[in-house]
Amino acid sequence: MPAKAVISNATLADDAPDVQETLQRAEETGLQLAIIARTAALVLLGVWLVGSRADDSVRMFNYLSALLLFAVLGLVHYALIGTRFDRPWIKYLFVTLDIAIVSALMATQPIYRSAAESCPRSSSSDSPSFLSISSFSE
Repeated sequence: MPAKAVISNATLADDAPDVQETLQRAEETGLQLAIIARTAALVLLGVWLVGSRADDSVRMFNYLSALLLFAVLGLVHYALIGTRFDRPWIKYLFVTLDIAIVSALMATQPIYRSAAESCPRSSSSDSPSFLSISSFSE
């Protein structure tokens, strides 16, 4: 019969720092990969925004500025990972900044050039057609 390996508590205690270090490196590598994927998505979004809004240079510049801000935040976070400045709460800070910026942009920036251009007008009044109530009989 083969002898069973006996693992003592001393052996587990000796391996614990190695396991913790391995898990920490895996978390850092995963975070770096997520930031790279996020940056690639931002580049693709920027290409699409430039291609679809090339007629309005001011709007295009504003979109690209916001995307550049997101990219810079990601690069700063990427640079901090694994350094002496890296803290466990840093990743939550950058996610919170991302959410806050996206929320502020969605709340303050129009999706269309203007709401008036996006809503067809009724011939009988100046209110948008989905708000006007009219009779089909004259």
